[in-house]
Amino acid sequence: MDSLGDSNGKNCRKCHVYKNFDLYYKNNKMTDGRHSYCKECTKQNAKKYNKTPNGSVKLYALQKQYRIRSGKQKKNNSIILKEIDRKIYENNLKLKELKKREIEINKEMQNFNR
Repeated sequence: MDSLGDSNGKNCRKCHVYKNFDLYYKNNKMTDGRHSYCKECTKQNAKKYNKTPNGSVKLYALQKQYRIRSGKQKKNNSIILKEIDRKIYENNLKLKELKKREIEINKEMQNFNR
């Protein structure tokens, strides 16, 4: 089927296969009203992204948000989440201290090299 003459679909920019518009998610910002990647490619990209550090942090935040909203387990989850938040806070403090120490070491090295 020719992708130029038919207005019922388009080529996916990821897999380069011509597919019907039903196989694309809606996106009002696009001129044709659909995403440039088909649903299959979009799902594959999401799975790959969720395995990256940035993706896992966002996925954790969504899971945390969901657990807080669940009614029956709210008390148990809030205790667990407070403990997790405390550990995250402690790790952030340690990270800040390490960064400060790194800056100090770099300054000492610069002074030593002069």
